[in-house]
Amino acid sequence: QWTGVAGAPQTSYLTVDGPIQAKNIGLGLNLNSDVTDIMSRIGAFVNYSYRLKINDDDNNLFFGLAVGVINNRIDFSKVVVRDTQDPYLSMGTQSRTTFSADFGVAYRWKKLEIGAAVPQLFANKIKYDSKDGKDASYKLERSYLGSVKYVIDIVKEKQITVYPLVVVRYYENSAIQYDGNLVLDWKKIGWIGATYHSNNAVALSAGV
Repeated sequence: QWTGVAGAPQTSYLTVDGPIQAKNIGLGLNLNSDVTDIMSRIGAFVNYSYRLKINDDDNNLFFGLAVGVINNRIDFSKVVVRDTQDPYLSMGTQSRTTFSADFGVAYRWKKLEIGAAVPQLFANKIKYDSKDGKDASYKLERSYLGSVKYVIDIVKEKQITVYPLVVVRYYENSAIQYDGNLVLDWKKIGWIGATYHSNNAVALSAGV
């Protein structure tokens, strides 16, 4: 992202997950790293999901919960400023760790899936040392997401499908954002997708 720009965001994920079919349970592990200029964040989460069958395999309600920790760092030595005498520049690197959790629910009926999620459920505030005695903090802002997805069979016997997926997200004191996605999925081989993000951003993706 922002290739060639100094201090550009660098995001990495490692996820492992799988189902326990007999108990309608899914378990997972999510490790992630996000570095943006002077700020970096490392998260480690254990994920749990449960499928509730309403009346048959085509009518299900899913619940998901992720629980873990986030370590947030600020490296003042990387700050580029005109006032090199700013007292905050002498504070070096500050690192704080806090508890966090995400929650989500989804309803699936045949090819239709509707979901909602609340990442950073507790909206914890991370406090840092301050030179002037004022409150120096970083807030894990709670956000709200909603999604709608509908799967269309293209070649059913080969499990080739296409699905539109719309995601809407909202943060406090921020404009509503949305993604419009279109994905062609061949279950045994891979998938390709295109995304339009609000404010005129376009992305292409592929997986095997």
